[in-house]
Amino acid sequence: MNREYFDYNKKGHLPTKEDKVIFRPGVYVLVKNSENKYLFIIEKTVGKWEIPGGGIEPGETFHETGIRELKEETGFDIEIIDKTPVYIENDLAYYPKLNLFRHEHKFFFRGILKSNKKDNQNFAKDEEITQMDFFSREEIKNLDIAFWHKKALAKLLEE
Repeated sequence: MNREYFDYNKKGHLPTKEDKVIFRPGVYVLVKNSENKYLFIIEKTVGKWEIPGGGIEPGETFHETGIRELKEETGFDIEIIDKTPVYIENDLAYYPKLNLFRHEHKFFFRGILKSNKKDNQNFAKDEEITQMDFFSREEIKNLDIAFWHKKALAKLLEE
């Protein structure tokens, strides 16, 4: 099992009985367009390129979550091409602004665009997403990718 502990606040310990811990499963989808370029986003709080995705709502399937999150974050309609996750990651992160630990199970899939036309939806309506773009495999090598997505990205790009 891949397990990492991200100590963003240099708190220096795993959660104790006094610490708040939430569980958050999420789905992330590496989407390819008709030009064989891949979609990445930058979230305001992170400032690095990431694979789009987010938390599973109660009662949703992995595919429903991925489709919903991509639509919310980017305005694109997608199709998920994998039946099962290509990569699964578990981590424990401390968020100092929220003063809590978040135990995350991340399920990574590959997807394709249903259309290259983006809806009129403003992808940054809640100001979470500050940038969005498509990159070739060669361009991805030079991107400042969030470290927690690097292992998943390598697996997703395997042929």
